[in-house]
Amino acid sequence: MKVLELGVDRIVVRFGPAFRVEIPRKLITDVRVMRPPLWRGLGAHGWRGDWVVNSRYGDAVELTLSEPVRGHVLGITVKVKKLAVVVDDPQAVADGLRPETSA
Repeated sequence: MKVLELGVDRIVVRFGPAFRVEIPRKLITDVRVMRPPLWRGLGAHGWRGDWVVNSRYGDAVELTLSEPVRGHVLGITVKVKKLAVVVDDPQAVADGLRPETSA
């Protein structure tokens, strides 16, 4: 199952039919590699705009947004302001999401 899709102008995060959010790249203000605490569990979990999407424990890429975007959990609209996604190579994803610096 592909959880994270990187597009030119946006990224899409899906967790089966349970969770989906599209994030415009221009709203990403911070990107870091982190490890969600075990108590956050597995699946798609959020509280007050802070979401974790994972099918296993491990390092995640965490995105902080300048403003909330709408996501969907089981058809219910939720706000997403910060999102951590466990992926195979979070450092490579983080590097790919950081804004390019001009020379």
